[in-house]
Amino acid sequence: MRTEVVHCGSSLVLCPEVESLDAYVTGEFKSEINALVGSADGHVVLDLGHVSFVDSSGLGAILSVMRLVRGRQKRLVVCLLTPQVRSLFELVRIHKVLDICNTREEAVRLISEA
Repeated sequence: MRTEVVHCGSSLVLCPEVESLDAYVTGEFKSEINALVGSADGHVVLDLGHVSFVDSSGLGAILSVMRLVRGRQKRLVVCLLTPQVRSLFELVRIHKVLDICNTREEAVRLISEA
């Protein structure tokens, strides 16, 4: 799996380039994202613009990233959700525990205010 990494000051924008965040890729997703987050000093934006499908293991992986980031006393913001993924987040109420922005710029602005 390839993940685009953009540095914004001390914060990171991570954009996994996968269409489906499902049981087949969540192990690799978690390893790669956790390694990147583990070396970050600042807040993290998770850009899911390429992801059109998320299953329960994908949701678990995203929550794992959230716990890792919050454990470091930093903020995780998710952005660019497709309508299908946004609907799933709302269905399982994950949008109540994650900051979600419509654009990457909005997400970066939000973490820069933190």
